[in-house]
Amino acid sequence: SYASFRSSYKSRRSMIYVGANDGMLHAFDAETGVEKFAYVPNSLYGNLGRLVSPSYTHKFFVDATPAMGDAYYDGAWRTLLTGGLRGGGRGIYLLDITDPSSFGSETVATSKVLWEFTNEDDADLGYTYAQPTISRMQNGRWAVIFGNGYNSDNGTAALFIAFANKGPGSWAEGTNFFKLDTQVGWADNPNGLASTTPVDIDGDSKVDYIYAGDLYGNLWKFDVSSPDPSNWAVASLGGAGPTPLFQTQIADSAGNRQPITVRPEVGHTPFGSGIMIYFGTGKFLEEGDVSSTTQQSFYAILDNNAPVTVGALLKQEIEQKTNYGTSSQQVRITSNKKITSESGWYLDLPADGERQISNPVLRGKRIIFTTMSPSGSTCESGGESWLMVLDAFHGSRLQISPFDLSRDGSFDNSDLVDSKAASGMKIGQIANAPGFATSGNKDFVYLTGDPANEPYALHPGESTGRKSWRQVR
Repeated sequence: SYASFRSSYKSRRSMIYVGANDGMLHAFDAETGVEKFAYVPNSLYGNLGRLVSPSYTHKFFVDATPAMGDAYYDGAWRTLLTGGLRGGGRGIYLLDITDPSSFGSETVATSKVLWEFTNEDDADLGYTYAQPTISRMQNGRWAVIFGNGYNSDNGTAALFIAFANKGPGSWAEGTNFFKLDTQVGWADNPNGLASTTPVDIDGDSKVDYIYAGDLYGNLWKFDVSSPDPSNWAVASLGGAGPTPLFQTQIADSAGNRQPITVRPEVGHTPFGSGIMIYFGTGKFLEEGDVSSTTQQSFYAILDNNAPVTVGALLKQEIEQKTNYGTSSQQVRITSNKKITSESGWYLDLPADGERQISNPVLRGKRIIFTTMSPSGSTCESGGESWLMVLDAFHGSRLQISPFDLSRDGSFDNSDLVDSKAASGMKIGQIANAPGFATSGNKDFVYLTGDPANEPYALHPGESTGRKSWRQVR
């Protein structure tokens, strides 16, 4: 049983797994810092010689953050690690990390490499910027789910589902992996699917739907609710073929829509039906993105199994940017509208290069995310971010300040700005997705890149039970 598996391995060695541009995924003992093994994906092996070249220029290798999950197959539970290469290449790997104490032998470590899936197995796999997830499908098999990434041969946006227990022999579509192609994109102007969010609607611990966005600004819903994989498909939502659940706003004079490069967050709503999908827009992938000032937005879309348009959403606005009291801490005040009959809400970000490119977090009745604005020059590093906290259901500002701006250890009227709760707090450097810890009656949010190098205290909000689906067991 899964309970006995957890009991057997609850005291196993704590490990840190991190990819690096030396060509390896490294596995470190979390307590001692001693490296237990390093793994070089086969697809990168031929490039290792560049690292010792006297004329070396920077090249990406194992450039992506891996993901972990437990899976059951061949009569046993296992803990698996999967990851991509981002700019380093077009491949996904899967390792068995169940027992870190066995990593001492090279022979044993080699056996822990379960498989690799690359563009040689399917040309629609691009540079694997999308972080995979490990979930149980409706046919009972555990799978690695991932978007196809960017700059694939055909340039379309596609979803891959590769079974953890691949079996012997080569990869074969329709047997040990399935591809759900949106048919949107082409080689001259390539599209690509970002990180995915699997969702279990009915609580049977199997994936029913998968959500992901693409570079063309489409939010896609994939229907995998059938136990027969041949019926898995891009949701048509009443149309004749693959139909996006939502399309973002047009961002420029060429008709390009705001791109989606984050993993959507998914949660329940109080509206009686449907679920809410949260995501922001913008990208930071190409040289031209550094100086881009096209307006980006944050969206919350109510999925009732029908396409949603921007016109059907409630528009929230940034009403004020000011300093808190006499301090230098800049804050934002947003509008306080409430949803009545709308199919979700959105908030436009300032059209000065600000974008939302890190995964949002649904916590209590709040949606929490960071934005980023680069310095604007390819010759300079750095930039700035905003930490935003909004009412998840309406997109409005909160009634109680989410920030302890006065730093007195409590959340009260002393933290208000002009008698209103702030919705955003400026961070002096670029900050990635927030991480959380809870202590007493406070949430503490940690931001990579924060110059203060200390957590921010947040009001803990109100628990709503199960809030999102990241991994299905």
